[in-house]
Amino acid sequence: MAKLDLYTGREPHIVELDVRGEKKQFKLPTDYTEEEVERILELEAKLEDSKDIRARRSLVFAQIHILLSRYQPEITLEQVKAMFTWLDAVRIINFIAEHTTAIAKKDAEGEAEDKKKQQPKS
Repeated sequence: MAKLDLYTGREPHIVELDVRGEKKQFKLPTDYTEEEVERILELEAKLEDSKDIRARRSLVFAQIHILLSRYQPEITLEQVKAMFTWLDAVRIINFIAEHTTAIAKKDAEGEAEDKKKQQPKS
């Protein structure tokens, strides 16, 4: 059976973290499927509505789990909570936010350049 891999050529982010004294590398996507975006936004909405710190932390770890699950499908939410500290989780979220914004800005600039090149000269 033939397989179409739409992620071919899209390199993941590599995040290296100290997990219980051992350096481990984790792959995070540079772009997301519609399902991943919907799940992350759903968790973000719950996060904004929650006042309980434990619930908020659990929601952040759930977001990390979604990010990790494409390239590390065997990892569970419980493993994420056990492996990463709260600071690690916040650092991962900030890293993704920073780099996703940078990629989106670069893509938008590329599209603007393409439009300029396509305009006919008079």
